Amino acid sequence: QALPLQRRISRPSSSSKALPLAKEPCRGSLCLLFASSQRKSSRLLATPRRSACWTTSPDHKSPNTGTKWRSCFGSGPVNLQIPTTCEAFDDVCKKRAWGGDGVSGSFSGSGSSVAVTSILCKTLTQAILDAAQEKQEQSRAEGGVVLRVLDAPNGDFFWMPHCLAAIEIRLPDNATLEYHGVDVSKESTALSEKRRGEASSRLQKTTINSFRTLDVAAPGILEQTFPDVHFDVIMCHDAIQHNPHSNVRSILSNFDLAGDRLVLDVDKAGSSAADIAAGDFRPLDITASPYGYEPECMDKNTFQKDFEQEHFAIFKLPLPVSA
Repeated sequence: QALPLQRRISRPSSSSKALPLAKEPCRGSLCLLFASSQRKSSRLLATPRRSACWTTSPDHKSPNTGTKWRSCFGSGPVNLQIPTTCEAFDDVCKKRAWGGDGVSGSFSGSGSSVAVTSILCKTLTQAILDAAQEKQEQSRAEGGVVLRVLDAPNGDFFWMPHCLAAIEIRLPDNATLEYHGVDVSKESTALSEKRRGEASSRLQKTTINSFRTLDVAAPGILEQTFPDVHFDVIMCHDAIQHNPHSNVRSILSNFDLAGDRLVLDVDKAGSSAADIAAGDFRPLDITASPYGYEPECMDKNTFQKDFEQEHFAIFKLPLPVSA
């Protein structure tokens, strides 16, 4: 089962010990104790600097084909063992075991701060603008263009309101945005829903739909949940790194059926071939083996200094079937 999925972690110190995987569902104070014992200091923000997203930059070379990826904006694994139940993550979320006070920082961890996600927001904005241009070219009608975005998973919806406000400024005059958010954690869904009203009141061209709780790895779940909606852009942040390959393929298959573009974090740390149990963690790069998918464009997250070597990429959907 896919897990709540907007978590960022730090490399454990050499003296830390991984706890054994719980054989029974983790409940109550045990979950908090477990999560607290695993939590280390937040990852440090790198000194902000101009990146490939704002300037002409060297292209990124694909290790699979030798081709180069353009910028989207112009010319050792960690074995973190955690319980595999939604209830455990709900308990952690309630107790704020991942840090953050919900005001100055996200309950989902430092990787979901406004600063650290700034390049992710720019990548999402570019994907939406590309979709808007395609829709305008395909439709000669004078009516407006509706752009539909799925945030899967949406975490606690901490940084996204800031991003939606930035996206609105860039939207074409005749375009509006429909935002949908889903998460496997009922607690995250509840926190997001509490923020929805205030966020909606600050936006003029964006509709924020009610948040839903669902497992994005469940076969066919997006078609079942959104039978009449096809998404122009799907964003998946901090999700596949916490899932085994079988879940990752199921998640990507669901995205293939539900959308036209995928905005995804790509971790270049080089442990993508390793498999894990649901709830463990390893950096995952779907441009490398065993996947080998080619992005339209990709940029490094220069606002975070971490061992994952995080990048943000735009992929066209459906993804090609990997060997």
